[in-house]
Amino acid sequence: MWFLITNFHMICSVIFSTLFGLSTSFWMAVVTRFLLGSLCGLFGPVKAYASELFREEHQSIGISTVSGAWAIGLIIGPALGGYLSQPVEKYPHIFLKGSLWDKFPYFLPCVIISGLAAIATIVCFWIPETLHNHKPKDEAKALENEGGETNKDKKITKSRNLLLNWPLMAAILAYSLATLHDIAFQEVFSLWAVSPSRLGGLDFTTNDVGNFLSISGKPFPYI
Repeated sequence: MWFLITNFHMICSVIFSTLFGLSTSFWMAVVTRFLLGSLCGLFGPVKAYASELFREEHQSIGISTVSGAWAIGLIIGPALGGYLSQPVEKYPHIFLKGSLWDKFPYFLPCVIISGLAAIATIVCFWIPETLHNHKPKDEAKALENEGGETNKDKKITKSRNLLLNWPLMAAILAYSLATLHDIAFQEVFSLWAVSPSRLGGLDFTTNDVGNFLSISGKPFPYI
């Protein structure tokens, strides 16, 4: 199960990150960016997987490691996006004018991210499965008849309909709103920062935007 979930998300990241860097129109960029975000909801499943992979006494370390890795990515990612965007203008001695990098100025950071995602997809082949931790229905029923069912199992059985589980739905709603606000800030700020001062922008370079987002821990929108 975890193998399929992680590989699906990582493959989507490889495909749509690459297509985003190869966008030739505004709407192509919007569509690929939308699909990239919609089909790459990996952070939640990874936390759930960590809670199953580690023993109970080590679950806090496992989950905090996931969050720590995400935080490190929020520092490195903006730097990659800022310094590797428009490589023909920044590194003309390496990337020639009229080349692929000139036609697609944001392809370089996207293809690097796709490469890292491809490596992660291969690594997923060695991820251990945790499906055996969940007992089949017949076994669970037998366990209940023997009086061995735990309080945690009873709570899960009583709350089979997730849509009626208000604490869970409230947490999902709050997390969704917070994420929407965060993503909106990232995209709007980046556009405002690179806009010329005559239009009310900050006239920042992509390096400046990358530095700011890296310091503040915000992902670069081109990644």
